[in-house]
Amino acid sequence: MDKKDVLLFQANTLLMAVPVSCILTIRPCPERVTRIPGSPGYVIGTYILEGEEITLINTAKLLGFKEGESVGIEAKNTLIILSEGIGLAVHRWNLWKY
Repeated sequence: MDKKDVLLFQANTLLMAVPVSCILTIRPCPERVTRIPGSPGYVIGTYILEGEEITLINTAKLLGFKEGESVGIEAKNTLIILSEGIGLAVHRWNLWKY
């Protein structure tokens, strides 16, 4: 069986994984984002990265964790930018082969 690279990240107490092949880049969270009026509570906002609009998602909030239990836009956090124009805000991640 071939080994595959995945990126593991934590959404509150849940350990999640995304295939490395789906990731465009990993970056620090931006200092400023544009809020989207009327968007679901798990959408942090958008920002432009290299000419493409990226929608930032609070992954823990999407999964039902409360505000104090989830990750927002803070300097210590990281964005995992997926090829679909989605940025997942996380605070812990690691590359893993399985």
